[in-house]
Amino acid sequence: MAITLQRFSSENVEQVCDYIEAIREFDEIVNVIPKDRQVCEDKLRGLLDGNEAIGVILFDNEKEKVVGIGIAALVEMWWTSDKTWNNILFYIDPAYRRSKASGLLMEFFKKITDTSGVPLYFDVIAGPDTDFNIYDRIFRFKGLKRIGTSFFYEPKAKAA
Repeated sequence: MAITLQRFSSENVEQVCDYIEAIREFDEIVNVIPKDRQVCEDKLRGLLDGNEAIGVILFDNEKEKVVGIGIAALVEMWWTSDKTWNNILFYIDPAYRRSKASGLLMEFFKKITDTSGVPLYFDVIAGPDTDFNIYDRIFRFKGLKRIGTSFFYEPKAKAA
């Protein structure tokens, strides 16, 4: 299985929103994904054009299909004026969750954090059937620190 990350820009927003609409069928995110297509496109374009967000898709080269998506935005949390990267979307197709796909996506998030020097604040939106212990184990293994039901990753330069 050859999975690669491909960064997308505002020119790809329509295709990205097509994928976002397609993954709405999965119960775990149906109530989280925006239902107003035009708002989704406009906000995503604005974030990407303003260099306030970075987005990637995970692509299965053998099957020629998108199997995941990740979007991180620069935000100010309510308690500080310092910027943090915050995940907007981190989604892996259920058929690919035991592959290297999630590791690739998490390494991408960590790389933008290390490169920019801006910490990553990672929220987990979990449904009632979600086993949060799985997220906890995987994210801690990937080097993130748990804070309540969220996770935090400091840039390597600051963590040292």
